[in-house]
Amino acid sequence: MMSTRFRMLWRRHTHYAIVAGLPGIVHAVSGGYTKCFFVPRSAPQPPARPLAKTRLYFEAESVDAALPLKLGNVVLAASKDTRRMQGEAAKVHKSWPYFLEVDRQSFHDAHKLLHAFVTAIRLASDVRLKLGHYAIKDDEFGISLHDPLPTLSASAWGHYGKTLDLEALHFAQRYAPRLAHFSMRQSFNRVSNAIRLYESALDLIPSDVALVVFVSVLEGLFSTATQELSYRLGLSVSAFLAASVDEKLTLFKEVRDLYTLRSKVVHGDRVHADEEQTAIQLAENYVPSIEEIVRRALRKILEEELEGFIETTKHLDEFYQFLVLGFSLDQALERVGLKRNKSRESGKNTDKE
Repeated sequence: MMSTRFRMLWRRHTHYAIVAGLPGIVHAVSGGYTKCFFVPRSAPQPPARPLAKTRLYFEAESVDAALPLKLGNVVLAASKDTRRMQGEAAKVHKSWPYFLEVDRQSFHDAHKLLHAFVTAIRLASDVRLKLGHYAIKDDEFGISLHDPLPTLSASAWGHYGKTLDLEALHFAQRYAPRLAHFSMRQSFNRVSNAIRLYESALDLIPSDVALVVFVSVLEGLFSTATQELSYRLGLSVSAFLAASVDEKLTLFKEVRDLYTLRSKVVHGDRVHADEEQTAIQLAENYVPSIEEIVRRALRKILEEELEGFIETTKHLDEFYQFLVLGFSLDQALERVGLKRNKSRESGKNTDKE
């Protein structure tokens, strides 16, 4: 057994090679998986990361906004109307119609923010975004270019829209910093797990695997029970998301049926007698449906600022029971001892520019 104590460094989507005794950081983008590095506690701390200008290129059919558009620390611009960075390959700049840019931040921090910005856009809309290269320019390393992160599907589940609109962009401006915080957490909890699973499921194939992961997001956010899961999950999700009685009933049945379908997939039972029909139904109906429900749930949790409460898991089932009984969101929170911030609503639009 080794006597040296180690600490685990978690990095998702981006990892850095840190060499003891040698200055500098090696920029390296891995796949979309968590990487674990074991570093002796006695190892020297890495030097400060150099400030950089970071661009994430992407493709969308259209953007319904006047560009360039400043969104907090992120700028959205059209490539054709913007000069490429000095030393940047012209081919890359011309190949992608748009880019998101962060300036005067380390690539590590910029990557976290831009990744969260894309996730926030996908939570706010069904627009199809195809992600391209990262281009990084800093004083220490000059220009470096990273290939797009690998994806397994041509389009993220449930995202087939053509236009990136202002509503989605303003949502991203407001909530991307919080998403960046949760998605890069070193400890695991319900909200950060849900975001991580949602991001992973968007590009998963085959479709039955994607469905299982999307349902797991709902399980983590809406239940601590171990029995009657489909029934409890359907009640909690419908009470949280739906307004009218008819909508609650429809959503309850939909969630319950999707959970039953998930159980069949996990346990190897046939969904339909015709396997080809099963594949079609999964890809065209079931997976887009569960993705939309998960997207609505995550968006509402962010908008209502409930992530801190859901993280604790304390009184979570009790909270959803009050919603099922007809209490409003504020009333249910008060019943479990949580008072809302009265200034929350007045500050909702303060981030828009």
